[in-house]
Amino acid sequence: MSTWSSKKKNQKSGTKNFLPIFFRLSEFFFEVHFFSKWGFLEIFFRKLKN
Repeated sequence: MSTWSSKKKNQKSGTKNFLPIFFRLSEFFFEVHFFSKWGFLEIFFRKLKN
């Protein structure tokens, strides 16, 4: 039983460590998506002007 409870504690700390990484990744992907969207719009408007 003691080994099982310690395993559960390790799992909880693992998820705690994983969450900030997940948030950083989602932030990064959002930024990439956002900037690529604007880059696409910029190219689109340039084509319209030409």
